[in-house]
Amino acid sequence: MDAGLWIDVQETVTVGPDETAVVPFTTTVPDNATPGDHAAGIAASVLSEQVGADGAAVGVESRVGFRVMTRVTGDLAPAASIEDVSSSYGLSWNPFAPGSARVTFTVVNTGNARLLVTGALTAAGAEAAFPGPGEIDQELLPGDRRTFTVTVDDVWPLVYVPASLDATPAVVGEGDGAAVDPVAADAGFWALPWPQFIALAGIGLLVASTLRGRRRSRARLAALLAEAREEGRREAEEEPAAG
Repeated sequence: MDAGLWIDVQETVTVGPDETAVVPFTTTVPDNATPGDHAAGIAASVLSEQVGADGAAVGVESRVGFRVMTRVTGDLAPAASIEDVSSSYGLSWNPFAPGSARVTFTVVNTGNARLLVTGALTAAGAEAAFPGPGEIDQELLPGDRRTFTVTVDDVWPLVYVPASLDATPAVVGEGDGAAVDPVAADAGFWALPWPQFIALAGIGLLVASTLRGRRRSRARLAALLAEAREEGRREAEEEPAAG
């Protein structure tokens, strides 16, 4: 991070027990710095000494740090894009129950300002927001990439399911009136309704079997009637001879 070279802070600080020290630092922005947000950080290695039960001194080192954000004045050009969209469909083998769509994609901060990214995935009329409920807001620094996976329930397999991703980035902090264009991407996918095909095929076989059974019953009935008529004709022919 170039902004890390702009920070000047004293090398060491000694803090006594139960004391607090405020350590100032200076950020010097070079004249050729590009406008927009620049991230850096300051890390401190804290060395403390503890005395063990046996009287031996033990040094304990821990680290703390915090982020330093610097916005260089100039033209603020926030922008984002959606890349690497991958969709899949989770089939429900119950023909009377819908499945679910799962879409993975990457949002890229292509501008020069920090962004908060929110949005929604819509598939066949069903919708799911990202980040989801209980998830933290997703902040992207300039050049950052963040991968999301969003699942939409209650999606019927329609052979081809139309789906779309819509992201609405917002500038973090004082945006100087800079607006961010929303970004969208196609996320449609194939979802063959195999359970429904199987159910229809089963219904078709049942109907065909029923029709065949009816035709066979009618044929047997017709054969019985023909046999009865023939038997009656023979009996009618034999009666005069017997008399």
